Amino acid sequence: MKAVFMTMLTAWLTTHCLPAQPIAEAPYSSPVNTDTMIAHFKNEAENLFGYTLGLHAHLCTHPELSWKEFETTRLLAAELDAMGIPYRILKRGTGLIAVIDCNDPDAQTVILRFDIDQLNVAEEGKKLYPSGVKGASAACGHSAHTAIGMTVAKILLPLRHQLKGRLVIMAQPAEELITDPGCKYMIEEEGILDFPNITGAFGLHVTPNYQSGDIHLAEGEFMASANEMDAVFYGKSGHVQGQKNTRNTIHAAAEFITQLNIIRSAHSDPFQPLLLACTKIHSNTWANENSNLVPDTTSCTVIFRTLSLKYLEEMTRRIRQIAQNVANSFDQQVVFKEFPGIPTVKNDPELTRWSREQLIGLLGAEHVKPADPRMGGDDVSFLSHRIRLVYLRLGSGGAPEFEFPLHDKQFQVNPACLPVGVSALAYLIYQKMAL
Repeated sequence: MKAVFMTMLTAWLTTHCLPAQPIAEAPYSSPVNTDTMIAHFKNEAENLFGYTLGLHAHLCTHPELSWKEFETTRLLAAELDAMGIPYRILKRGTGLIAVIDCNDPDAQTVILRFDIDQLNVAEEGKKLYPSGVKGASAACGHSAHTAIGMTVAKILLPLRHQLKGRLVIMAQPAEELITDPGCKYMIEEEGILDFPNITGAFGLHVTPNYQSGDIHLAEGEFMASANEMDAVFYGKSGHVQGQKNTRNTIHAAAEFITQLNIIRSAHSDPFQPLLLACTKIHSNTWANENSNLVPDTTSCTVIFRTLSLKYLEEMTRRIRQIAQNVANSFDQQVVFKEFPGIPTVKNDPELTRWSREQLIGLLGAEHVKPADPRMGGDDVSFLSHRIRLVYLRLGSGGAPEFEFPLHDKQFQVNPACLPVGVSALAYLIYQKMAL
């Protein structure tokens, strides 16, 4: 533990307290042979491990929540200044877009995307890099994503004369906020997709139940949509002793929740994964606290996720139909409040197959494996339905203390996975942009 901490501390002091050293230019040449480049990227990832770990550790100890990543953004801006990479901070003051122009910049654009926000989850257990912010932590793994992404930029910058096109670094805020997702904002308000000739985007997510050192890929849709709906029942309030003259909305809500199981038993496709749950229920009364009053309003929040947008539309219709039937049977009204949510994440099949071949050459076939479909969502999905995306799953487990699930209070990233993520993304982008 002490050795790891000293490595991190030395890297941090070197980066932030000593004068920045200019990054040496790599001489222009056509890409050298594959074996040489594989060795180069592996060596660079290992040589910069202290830098990657230092950045990851700092973000773990200084977590910032969605749309509040101001200090994180300032830190990334300072790092880019030291590298000499131009950037623009987003209009909302958090997150940024940086650009590395290579030969013939308009020939193609490749996007390197990573998320920079953390979670409002209080930590438990012993951590390598415990949070210094009450009620917030790096339980989502985004600290590792950011550290890996910045190290990739550091590795590729000196090689830009061997590359063709433009590398766009997308440091995205607010991945965790389903009602105001940062990726959608960067597309609609910041023009992240306005660069010419976008040929692909690359990113990754740590995965604690995969072995550290392994990369997992899937073609097509492999992460679920994430959607919410409030069904709000309106009845008639009154004193409980006169309930025959009331319309109790709690009774309607309870029946609605029970009947949601009908979707699973009678209407769901057994070959389509479906996550369906009521996660919130709230009723009001006249005084908002008296137990002898029948509430006239009850809202139920329903979470539902699928791996198919078409199936998502069908499930939305079924949920609304059940709620309406229940409201009618209880002589009540129901109003729906739907939140936009996020679509499924899908990897471009052709680019994913190409990436798998490249990664097998880099890591060996034993470390490049299929990714199983998951019901977790990620707002990188907004990119995946507009441009070609390859989103890797980076194994970050390997020991019991690193195998708690994402968003768990005891989750932490195995530092051993960091160089693997760095070399994988750097090598893929290099090969995609090589002259």
